[in-house]
Amino acid sequence: WVADPVPGYVERDLRKFLECGILAHGFARACCEKCGQDFLVAYSCKGRGVCAGCNIRRMVDTAAHMVEHVFPAVAVRQWVVVFPKRLRYFLNVDAGCLNGVAGIAISDVQRATAGASTSTAEASRGGVVLFAHRFGATLSAHLLLHLCILDGVVAQGLAFRGAQVDEACVERVHALTWCGVRNL
Repeated sequence: WVADPVPGYVERDLRKFLECGILAHGFARACCEKCGQDFLVAYSCKGRGVCAGCNIRRMVDTAAHMVEHVFPAVAVRQWVVVFPKRLRYFLNVDAGCLNGVAGIAISDVQRATAGASTSTAEASRGGVVLFAHRFGATLSAHLLLHLCILDGVVAQGLAFRGAQVDEACVERVHALTWCGVRNL
């Protein structure tokens, strides 16, 4: 048995992770405006999927940006779409396939929640931000989608109508999307 070689980006991120936060590998000098004291801040690796500290920082920065600049001042609900193991490989290597499946998941969730909030779902608009989560805790290929969807729709006249998302709505989403593998 011969293992597949490690992809270049994995090796690069692991090497950067070993240097993350160590002053000997680079730092910036910062100064406190109040007391005037200098201090050193070690460079971070900015690795994706390897360094917990850098991932948390990126996650917090992204969440703050979404709340302050992207989402309107309405409720947002997170939906997590998990795929069967037998499909994860194909979705990981084929961006077009993943795009198609993500589009199906988004339209099904929006259709179910719009149906719960207004009878004119065709004339309304929703909002979605999608994050593709590609690795599990052991860096295994574990694809799932995080959909941050407005908890309602903006109907004609720019009036926001909140969704009444209950167990029946969640079951409608589940039935629409996962009653079998759809043809793309």
